[in-house]
Amino acid sequence: VFKNIPEIIPTITLIGMIVIMTLPIKFGLYSTFLIVFLSMIYIFSVKRGTNFYYFVTDNKMLYLGKISYSLYLWHWGILCLSRWTIGIHWWSIPFQIVAIFLAASFSYNYIENPFREGPLMRNLSNLRVIMIGLSTLIISSGPLAIIQGGLKGKLFLGDNKAFLSNISKRLEFTGEHSGRISKKCHTSHIKSFDSLKGNLDLTKEFIGNCYINRQTNYPLFAFIGDSHTLSMFPLSEKLHNDHKFKIFFHSRDDCAFPQQGLTSKNGCYEVMKNMGNFLEKTIIKNNGGIIFTTSYLSSHFGYEGSHRDQFKKYPNGSSESIDKNLSNYIKSLKSLAENIEESNGQLIVVAPLPRHPNFTPDLCSPQWFRPIITDNCLKTEKLFLEKEREHILNSLKNLERLVSNIHVYDVFDELCDTNNCYAVIDKTPMFIDDNHLSQKGAEFIYKSFLKFLTNKNLLILNKD
Repeated sequence: VFKNIPEIIPTITLIGMIVIMTLPIKFGLYSTFLIVFLSMIYIFSVKRGTNFYYFVTDNKMLYLGKISYSLYLWHWGILCLSRWTIGIHWWSIPFQIVAIFLAASFSYNYIENPFREGPLMRNLSNLRVIMIGLSTLIISSGPLAIIQGGLKGKLFLGDNKAFLSNISKRLEFTGEHSGRISKKCHTSHIKSFDSLKGNLDLTKEFIGNCYINRQTNYPLFAFIGDSHTLSMFPLSEKLHNDHKFKIFFHSRDDCAFPQQGLTSKNGCYEVMKNMGNFLEKTIIKNNGGIIFTTSYLSSHFGYEGSHRDQFKKYPNGSSESIDKNLSNYIKSLKSLAENIEESNGQLIVVAPLPRHPNFTPDLCSPQWFRPIITDNCLKTEKLFLEKEREHILNSLKNLERLVSNIHVYDVFDELCDTNNCYAVIDKTPMFIDDNHLSQKGAEFIYKSFLKFLTNKNLLILNKD
């Protein structure tokens, strides 16, 4: 057994390195240290005369080692260019690997090696070599400065206007009927996006910008939640115009509503708590009203959600913590509904929307240089998305059955068929990114929304 140790250790070490390189990106920090550590063990354990020694000292392997830095430099550029043009597919990967190898080999043999081994470099002092390197760096930076300066935004040769014209920036939504501007009703822990300018309570200016028909006798319809609510701004505008509701609107980055406790986002708990108190008092004063809350629940309470670790009470992002955070959110919804029930208040909670991990508008728009757009760019498997949100939807549905003035609005099937959910419908983007509805997307679900309100006896047709 001991005679085989020189062979066993490199084998185990190599297998370990391969396994580590397949780990999810969230383990990237630990993987980096482990790869370095195992590489040291691998180098130390390979002995002369073993099969591993002959493998790593083979001329082909040595050549790969020599051009490894060139491979590193070229692989990212070629993969980025591929992603923007033909894409990266199972059939394209062999060609892309060959292109990376040829580019690295060419630059090593005809640029890197001649420059390093040439007579010019051999006859220079270290100081002069450094000065030449710095001069080359400065000169080569010139074209980049030009591109980032005068040519920035002018080098794109494709035509994506028809596709991207349907995607408006959410902070630039302007109310066609009310004249509201969405960014004035949006707050954030990032000061440049915060219409409250750091205040944790509502200001008179904020209320004036975000409360429409305040002095009328029409019913209140309040939109509140995180950036998913911001995507519903066009929906609130149409509801105001068509059915004369009073409209209050507030969205805040990364903050689910109602609040359930402190989070890592500054002001999230305080602002949303104050907003909730304001809405409760407003509904009591008006003897009725509807609160419509939209939050990125799949991110806040999904088992792989990017915001699942922001809640300070249970922050570690484990399944157990997520379940506890979701339970607290459900309790907050129940408490809010009970507080407004005696005043004829109603609470609508939007179920998790479809999301599209592979949808990036710039990369999914048809172009002359992008002849193939893969299916997974424009759609996502429905079964995968249903499993991802199943525990959240079940919790919301159970709550709806228990509390009479809570209603769950699920628009999932409007954006999906039997097998897939779609980021683009009839050549029109329903989303602006992988999870936020576009203006056209919000308008697309409007009929479904009115039908939902009618079925729940929540739609009051106001007449002048």
